[in-house]
Amino acid sequence: MLTKRLWLVACWLLVSGSVTILLAGMLVGFEALQQQALDIQIHNTYFVLSRSSFISWLFIPTVLVVGIVMLLLRRRSILNHLLLATVSAVLMCMSHYLTIVLRASSPTIYPPLYVEPTPSPSPFGPYLSLLFSAFGLQFLALLFFGYNCYRVGKLSAAHKATPPGGA
Repeated sequence: MLTKRLWLVACWLLVSGSVTILLAGMLVGFEALQQQALDIQIHNTYFVLSRSSFISWLFIPTVLVVGIVMLLLRRRSILNHLLLATVSAVLMCMSHYLTIVLRASSPTIYPPLYVEPTPSPSPFGPYLSLLFSAFGLQFLALLFFGYNCYRVGKLSAAHKATPPGGA
């Protein structure tokens, strides 16, 4: 029974890793994944990331999605709830780190090269929406963590209340 669960966890991580590598290759190209650093340009912002950090940031949501699919396939598995609680705790920590980084860094706003007759929108809009999205992600991960801990306690209590004969 335990070896079957370990195989399920190993398959879960293998499928998540494969989907992550495929998704990363589709996003930046497989040739770019072979380099040590990834150069990503989004609008007028230029990011330089290491390959491992890029893949690990994609791996966490992929593990969460694959875990939810496994949870829907096996409704009463305590191991799935424990793994999802662990993944959501890691996601909480990562989103907390993201909010710290976003609050510590201030965006640089350059004046426009030409004068616009109408007032332009606030340049801090995308920064604030990213910061609030990180707060929202952190809150959702906290709720998901609490729900999975509740389900683990409820399932283990139901398992202990069942007599050994199963009747």
